[in-house]
Amino acid sequence: MRIIINRLGIVALLLLSSGCATFTEQFSGVERQLVDGRPEQALKTLDAKPGPERDRVLYLLNRSMLQRMTGDYAASNVSLEEGKALMHKLTALSVSETTTSLIINDATSSYVGDPHEQVMVHMIKAINYLQLGERDSARVEVLQMDVRLRELASRSSTRLAYSEDAFGRYLAGVIYEELGEESDAMISYRKAYESYQKQKKHFAVPLPNELKTALLRMSLRMGMNNEHQRYRQEFSALAFDSVAEMRKQGSLIVLFGNGLGPKKQEKTISLRDYQHGQLHRIALPYYRSRPVLLGGVRVLAGKQKVDSDMVDDIDAIAKKTLDEQMPAITARALARAVAKSAMVRETRRREKDRNGNGLLGLLVNIATVATERADTRSWVTLPSEIHMARVNLAPGKYDITLQFLGQRGGVVDSMVLNDVEIIAGKNQYQFYHWVSPLSRKRR
Repeated sequence: MRIIINRLGIVALLLLSSGCATFTEQFSGVERQLVDGRPEQALKTLDAKPGPERDRVLYLLNRSMLQRMTGDYAASNVSLEEGKALMHKLTALSVSETTTSLIINDATSSYVGDPHEQVMVHMIKAINYLQLGERDSARVEVLQMDVRLRELASRSSTRLAYSEDAFGRYLAGVIYEELGEESDAMISYRKAYESYQKQKKHFAVPLPNELKTALLRMSLRMGMNNEHQRYRQEFSALAFDSVAEMRKQGSLIVLFGNGLGPKKQEKTISLRDYQHGQLHRIALPYYRSRPVLLGGVRVLAGKQKVDSDMVDDIDAIAKKTLDEQMPAITARALARAVAKSAMVRETRRREKDRNGNGLLGLLVNIATVATERADTRSWVTLPSEIHMARVNLAPGKYDITLQFLGQRGGVVDSMVLNDVEIIAGKNQYQFYHWVSPLSRKRR
């Protein structure tokens, strides 16, 4: 009997030593430095405390975005590739991890990322490659993204809000078109169009104007006359350049990451069972949006002035994904509460049989309450929104002005890109991530 009670005491100590701080609380120091406009220092802080092995994927994802912000796209891709490989390895959770999460909390399982985060790995890698000028490598990433989206679709209900990625498909179309793979480009643009239309009620991202012109351009090029006429009617005869005209020009594509994605926090319910002298606690996660200061970016090039369109609302996708996961999360929390209550009662019963003073039962009860924490892990360094602007220009060198716009459309600040070279038939990519006024020029 003493062995059994001692084991229960060890369980209690392990529960307490497993750590009671949520990921959000642990990451707060890195976030403060990032918002203060110090991504280099934020990266050093993250590297100094990478966290437990079960959070290795999370560390790599956040590290990759901090590396992007310091301009090290190659290193960012190294982190993303390691994270991607680990995601695949950990997707099938072990029995021991599942058991532990049912006893302690969901955060004790290895982090593998939410579906939109798994897809975003490929998209960020592709963007990194585009900025490095490695278009074939970017193509490989969007091909892998397609495989991942198909896997997600095959395992999930079509009723899920996030069953496709509209911006991911759009980006794939841009890459295929530049590489001359016109059939694949048209397929991707069409899938992007369908996804934006389907997800409109959930994420409220309008169909980007540049996607409209891409559909008009490629449907005409592919001889899809009926489809082309349908687009012309739907898009109110929007002006567009033909494929032949586009090949005589080059394009500057500006991607703009706006703010930081939502932060996962926890809400708790605490109850006292007077009949059995126990405390119970249930903790559930929820997302809190962070302030988004800007409304977009305006590109001034030569005589042209183009405002960006929102192409991705990561904040809305993350919240909706969590909403759809909440029934399962809540069920696990309730099952865990029942299991912890049974553990406390069993400890007290066995301690009573040995004429104990009740201290062990109290310790186990405290441990079960203290360790009931919500899983607040997420890829917090992703932007809240992604905007995109495309300017088609004759070959040559340009001084490009980027005007950052407030929520009401006024110019908050600007920056100039000098001697940007535009090459016929090629795209020049720039990606800026505005986290705070001090770090807005970080990439």
